[in-house]
Amino acid sequence: MKSSQKQVDLNAYAKKLVPLRMQYLGSKARISNWVIHEIMKSLPDTDCFIDAFAGTGVVGAEAAKNGYKLYANDIQPYSYCILQSMFAQPTKGLSKVISDLKKLNAISISSMFGPHIAAFVEEEDFFFSESKKEKLNWKKYRAFCEGTPVVTPTKEFILSKKTEKNYDLFINYYANTYFGVRQCIQLDLLRKAASQYPENISYHIIAATLAVMTYSVSSTTHLAQYLRPNSDSSTKNLINKRSIDIISNVIERLTGLSKTKPTTSTDRIFNCDFRSAICSIKPNINHVIYVDPPYFKEHYSRYYHVLDTFCLYDYPMLTYNPRTDAVTSGRYREGRIISEFGLKSSVRKAFSDLFKLGASHKTNIVISYAETSLLGKNELIDIAIGYGYKADTKEIIIMHSGQGQPRNNLVKEYLFICTL
Repeated sequence: MKSSQKQVDLNAYAKKLVPLRMQYLGSKARISNWVIHEIMKSLPDTDCFIDAFAGTGVVGAEAAKNGYKLYANDIQPYSYCILQSMFAQPTKGLSKVISDLKKLNAISISSMFGPHIAAFVEEEDFFFSESKKEKLNWKKYRAFCEGTPVVTPTKEFILSKKTEKNYDLFINYYANTYFGVRQCIQLDLLRKAASQYPENISYHIIAATLAVMTYSVSSTTHLAQYLRPNSDSSTKNLINKRSIDIISNVIERLTGLSKTKPTTSTDRIFNCDFRSAICSIKPNINHVIYVDPPYFKEHYSRYYHVLDTFCLYDYPMLTYNPRTDAVTSGRYREGRIISEFGLKSSVRKAFSDLFKLGASHKTNIVISYAETSLLGKNELIDIAIGYGYKADTKEIIIMHSGQGQPRNNLVKEYLFICTL
């Protein structure tokens, strides 16, 4: 088993200017070209790339750019929307949509959401204005945030909302939590707009909005917990986030998308468990299954539950914390997806299923994994060998986020190239 090592200079790393760029925990944007380059060197006869845990699609995009036929799968609903927009849906008609969306900010908040919501927007505007003039009283802003009503949804509330078919989920669920008041209104307006267009346009609006949400959210590098105004400096930073105009940024993303063309077709994009996706594709020796699974026990559905909610727009029940006798502080949706790769009790079986399935199709497998993951390097190699694979290990050093804490660490990322 050979090993090659390379270090990524993050200070020199330039952001990739792709239309749906996202701030995404676990993104492979920094090393996607390295991943594909190593696959091309080690597996020169490969002509098809199966991205079984595609996430935001950055590795799949690199594969498609290098001429591979692409299949992409992810079990998370928001990822599926991103993948459809990036790879499968035609962009015809986006110019008119962009023109239509420019009119959304002119809609009367009072007539659509009621005068009480309009009053909250007016109060928010006052605080934002005071912040620009450096006259902000952060404690008063904190009181405003804490006094902004958000629902604790009941079954009756959810049923009534689904019956009414209103578009007021975000203003009810997340005002002054993950997003500011006006931002929640913009998100509701964008989701309503998405529902009024053909399917391809709907995917693009939703995907563009999801991308913008990751940069405008009132949190650190994910959506597991929202930030609160606890000091003068933290309040200024929070207001800077909440002052971002989501609609204009969505229009910018859609403008970029309008200049692109799909690289694959809708029947090559999947939203299911990796086993189902692989069995549907029926890969062979000229294909490679690329796997970038969850590395650790904190599940991605916790970090991106709000994105799933925007995509599904289903007025979800929120999880309950019996210790506080209240909705969980992160306002997580019930029924979130928990990956077997993120559970110590099931991660070995998950990898065993992967290699067993790959071996049955006589398909090579490439895995991205980190030294901090639930399984050690040698454990994973042993599983591969048990199913008849040879494992060639490549290494690269990258910075892993401290998730908002001053503890970012250099971590060794592995690329296991497993061949039959």
